[in-house]
Amino acid sequence: MVEVAKELNPDFITGHSLGGLIAEVVASHTRIPGIAFNSPGPVGCITETPLYNTDKTFYEGLQFEVHLRENDPVSQLNYEWHINKSPIWHPGSNHGSDFMAIDIQKDYS
Repeated sequence: MVEVAKELNPDFITGHSLGGLIAEVVASHTRIPGIAFNSPGPVGCITETPLYNTDKTFYEGLQFEVHLRENDPVSQLNYEWHINKSPIWHPGSNHGSDFMAIDIQKDYS
């Protein structure tokens, strides 16, 4: 996925759940800004080895938001390992991206 992103060079990447994890990993290797919703942190889900770029200076200052649900089991999984160390927490437990979109729209209106 990292190589595809480098080839396509999108302006922004996003994902929900596993897709959010993938978006975050790609962003950490390419510096492409983005956003992830209700995604697990990219360490320990598949392997104990970090999936993200371990050279944290490479993506320091990258504009990448992580939106998580307080009571969503997927959001709780390794939440301390996101590249953005300040995820935006939303109340509730619904994992669906449609409900998250409604909450974010309320937050910004």
